[in-house]
Amino acid sequence: MSIWEEVKDGGAPGGWAWLDRYRIVCHPGHEGLLRTADLNTIAGMLRCEEGHLIDPQPNQNKNEVRRLEVEHEGVTYKLFLKRYYNYRLRSIWRRAFRGAIFPPSVVKAEHDNLELMNSWGLHVPESLVYGEHRFAGALINGYLVSLEIPDAMGLDYLIREWLPQQDAALQKETRRILIEHLADAVRIMHENGFEHHDLFFRNIMISGLDFTKLYMMDAPRGRIWPRFVIRRLRVNDLATLDAAAVFMFRNTERLKFMLRYLGRERLSAEDKELVRKVLKLSNPQRERQIVRLERAIIIDEEGKAQYVKPNKDGDS
Repeated sequence: MSIWEEVKDGGAPGGWAWLDRYRIVCHPGHEGLLRTADLNTIAGMLRCEEGHLIDPQPNQNKNEVRRLEVEHEGVTYKLFLKRYYNYRLRSIWRRAFRGAIFPPSVVKAEHDNLELMNSWGLHVPESLVYGEHRFAGALINGYLVSLEIPDAMGLDYLIREWLPQQDAALQKETRRILIEHLADAVRIMHENGFEHHDLFFRNIMISGLDFTKLYMMDAPRGRIWPRFVIRRLRVNDLATLDAAAVFMFRNTERLKFMLRYLGRERLSAEDKELVRKVLKLSNPQRERQIVRLERAIIIDEEGKAQYVKPNKDGDS
């Protein structure tokens, strides 16, 4: 066993411990809750086997997400624990410029991007703490804990399961509201020079069927760019959204989204060129989006929803 595999348990062996570095950043007011949950240290985070594993991927050593319920001072808190593992030397080198060696780490980037979006008035999950364990400068373990969005529903589930069950009038009104608020949220991000980079429907949530509150999530690869750069890179976010939009919105509604996003009543020649670029980039993505939107939901014995991919015949 290599030393890189030994340090995955939270600390280097023997005389190598001096190369360990730990960083825990906790939001004020949540220290007691995190101590109760044993999530205020790297070691505690690694011990955690409570709750329910969301979308388990047994062959993947990163991006494990657990849903926890923690009792603290008479209140039940519902938390999401996102854990990152990065203890193979090959993967460390492969991700060297994506936080594995050169900061910021993926957990710090995600935390900071959530804070940025919150500062712009967008709805985001409340982050409680993030932590890093580095050995010899390389990120080995990282984690992020956030509060669960109450009565959350992902747009991917809304499109596939919830919306088709509603009457035509409610479907049309829901699409109108989503177009307006989604266009406004994306415009705010891009006006601030921010490229989300993973703007899939599964990374956008609503709370309690309030379609005016769209929660932006999972933006560890998001980045602030100068204005002249974001005007070019915004095509990536818009194309990612449009690739899935054809399964929910009519063409006229997709046009209304672009008009709202651009703040126009009619498209200019420059706007039409932007639309052409978005379509050129989004068309090849549509097949992958079909797979994502065909994810089914199963309910386990305790009533917790978990996503599973359909098999080749389309059954879960």
